[in-house]
Amino acid sequence: MSKYLLLLEIYSFMKKVVLFVGIIILVLLCTSVLFAQKPKSKEDALKEIATLTNSKNPEEKEKGYELSKEFLTRFGKDKDPVIAKLRNFVNAYSEGRFFKAIDDKKYKDAFSYGKEILAERPDFTEGLLCLAYAGYEALTSGGDKSYSVESMMYARKAIQLIDAGTLPNSFAPFKNKEEATAWLYYIDASFSKDSDKKASAVSFYRSTLYDSPIKNNTVPYLAVAYYYEDVYEKLSTELKAKVDSKTVSDADFKKESENINKVIDLILDSYVRAWKRADAENSPEKTQVKDRLAQVYKFRKKTAEGLPEFINYIESLPMPDPSKM
Repeated sequence: MSKYLLLLEIYSFMKKVVLFVGIIILVLLCTSVLFAQKPKSKEDALKEIATLTNSKNPEEKEKGYELSKEFLTRFGKDKDPVIAKLRNFVNAYSEGRFFKAIDDKKYKDAFSYGKEILAERPDFTEGLLCLAYAGYEALTSGGDKSYSVESMMYARKAIQLIDAGTLPNSFAPFKNKEEATAWLYYIDASFSKDSDKKASAVSFYRSTLYDSPIKNNTVPYLAVAYYYEDVYEKLSTELKAKVDSKTVSDADFKKESENINKVIDLILDSYVRAWKRADAENSPEKTQVKDRLAQVYKFRKKTAEGLPEFINYIESLPMPDPSKM
């Protein structure tokens, strides 16, 4: 046999060997994957979970938590007393790490954990309350606007649940229901002021209706006054354009002028309340607020006289609701 033919036969044989070995390896790999993916029995899974969840090692406990969630996905509908205990563990563990992240001001983790809980329990009022305030804290303490939209939505959802009677186990970080509700409206207003000024003004107004420190804070009343100032600017500009173009009748001019005067009265109302609180707080803004109040009062009344009496009169009345303007 020639040297060439011998080499050809050896090459052909080697190809067959390589192909055979490759098939064997593939079969072994598929078999190992199938065995690896085979889920544990209910009993074995429970034993592993029990060992991990009772461990003092945080990493093992975390693994036990993840396995518990998987277990509930597989067996959560079984009529077994252990299911309820496992679900209680999952809820307690998820809430524990969520509240710790809130306390530690780790807002990224807090929002991640909070979303996970809310996906399973959308009526988790306590979590909604904390997330709303956490987003507000992130903004006011560090200028982080990342959570603004979410916090606003969580605040609104929490208000709905509280109004419907789904109360949290704790109103922390607030003292009680009144204070928590006031703050939820205040947070909603703070985050919506750039996107919807009227909705923001309404929420600021509602934040003052509850027995809380916000009731005596200058900010909500100033915010409502600024909203009315914007409304006045819009209405007066529109009316001036009609007058300049001579497209408004005397009757319509009178009607629109009366509407503008009503808005000015609302501006005065808000500035009175803002100044009273700024003065009581000795706020740096109190002089500016008082000057603006006096300016608008003189413009509306055509005189500076009677302002002190007017202030006392306004304070004796309930504040008008911006939503009804």
